[in-house]
Amino acid sequence: MTAHNLTLVFEDGTSIRVTANEGETVYQAAARQNVPIQTDCREGACATCRAICLSGSFELDDFSDDALTPEEEAEGGVLACRMKPHSDCVVDFPYAASLIDVDAAGPVRGTVTEVSEAARDVWRLRIRPEAPVAFLPGQYLNITVPGQDAQRSYSFASLPGEEELEFFVRRLEGGAMTGWLSGDPTGEETQLGAPLGQFYLRRPGGRIVLVAGGTGLAPMLSILGELARGEEKPEAVTLLYGTNTPDERFGAERLAELAETLPLEVRTIAVEGEERTGFVTDLFDAELIGEQTDVYLCGPPPMIDAARAWLSEAGHPASRTFAEKFLES
Repeated sequence: MTAHNLTLVFEDGTSIRVTANEGETVYQAAARQNVPIQTDCREGACATCRAICLSGSFELDDFSDDALTPEEEAEGGVLACRMKPHSDCVVDFPYAASLIDVDAAGPVRGTVTEVSEAARDVWRLRIRPEAPVAFLPGQYLNITVPGQDAQRSYSFASLPGEEELEFFVRRLEGGAMTGWLSGDPTGEETQLGAPLGQFYLRRPGGRIVLVAGGTGLAPMLSILGELARGEEKPEAVTLLYGTNTPDERFGAERLAELAETLPLEVRTIAVEGEERTGFVTDLFDAELIGEQTDVYLCGPPPMIDAARAWLSEAGHPASRTFAEKFLES
């Protein structure tokens, strides 16, 4: 019997993986695996189980237009009690997982396989988990610092399905993670939390603009990698990448490889140390932003706030802007 992997994403960033047998609805599959998503009539009439399918193919059994309008259906809207997947799917629910009393996937242990210098004050950290970690490109997880009561959050730079997970860690003086990585913990074990965050790749449409500050490039590499291996390509992709100095940049080789598959343009800027200096928001221009443009922002809070302000002034809809702020612990 054919089975499909379903990633159920909730408003608080929790993602839960279940499998659906051919002919089984999303609701039936979730209930069978003790994930009680919100529902009421179970006949496609009440809209309680309304969600959005971000990727994958499916069919919808008969339902009422009062529960799901043609306009909502055209934008990916589904009813979990009527949706029958025909492939792996990502389904986004408009409420927190805590409302259905479901815990995120439990932590798994992982072994450090590499700690290397990616740029000035930036480490590349690779970890092999003892069990697969199902995440969406753009999400993050918490890594436990061994021997300390401390966890730190890092975005995935690797792709879903790869055997090893990759992260980029900024060196912070006196930081708990910095102290551990400075001792070269290759071969040591740590604990990995469940993938989190609402910052993840949506279904590609027209133009995509990625805005990264510092190690905010990490999730962009995962997003770009997923776009590159997907069948549905965006119309155009522009990466705006800012750092304090040029020698803090990383990922140039991977970006060059991605540009061979994607319609990717990369623009860089530094606060100091080269002929043209400034902030990453100085790279914005009106031609980048249109009605069908999705904008992804990842970096320090001042960068996110400045970018949101520019986009708002330019008339870009807030619903098509997705952001992840990097906060120091």
